[in-house]
Amino acid sequence: MLILSVLKRLANALDISKVPKIPPLSLPTPPSPAETGTEDQTMTQSYLWQRIGKFFRSDDIVFADGGTTHFGLQDAEFPDITYIMQNHWASIGYALPATFGGAMAKRDLMKSETGGWNGMKGVGNIGRVIFITGEGAMQLTVQEVGSMIREGLDVIL
Repeated sequence: MLILSVLKRLANALDISKVPKIPPLSLPTPPSPAETGTEDQTMTQSYLWQRIGKFFRSDDIVFADGGTTHFGLQDAEFPDITYIMQNHWASIGYALPATFGGAMAKRDLMKSETGGWNGMKGVGNIGRVIFITGEGAMQLTVQEVGSMIREGLDVIL
């Protein structure tokens, strides 16, 4: 109870009119390697993740591992997708088996007699299942690629 009374008195004592108004930060979009006009054609992280963001389509289901993949995708702009990532335990290797399970669930829902997946039934390119990770995390659970092949799943790795 002591902290609650302190916080209430502090909040009442604050004069928010004295808090400076800071305009939102606007960062320029980094140029692509081809647009730089130099001979250096190095692909940067900024360029890579923005290009991957443009690859996504509405209703895609994207699975990503923690680390560079997760933090890189935060810089990308993409349409309305389902983004699945486990960052709480920073468990690398999570995304590949999660992708396998997600692709199985989507396939089963699309074939079901219920409402399907996102209200859609049947087959087609609606809501692609996409897996994005680095080679280190993939090494931990790479055997699930064999499971995806065995099940005939349509997954973009």
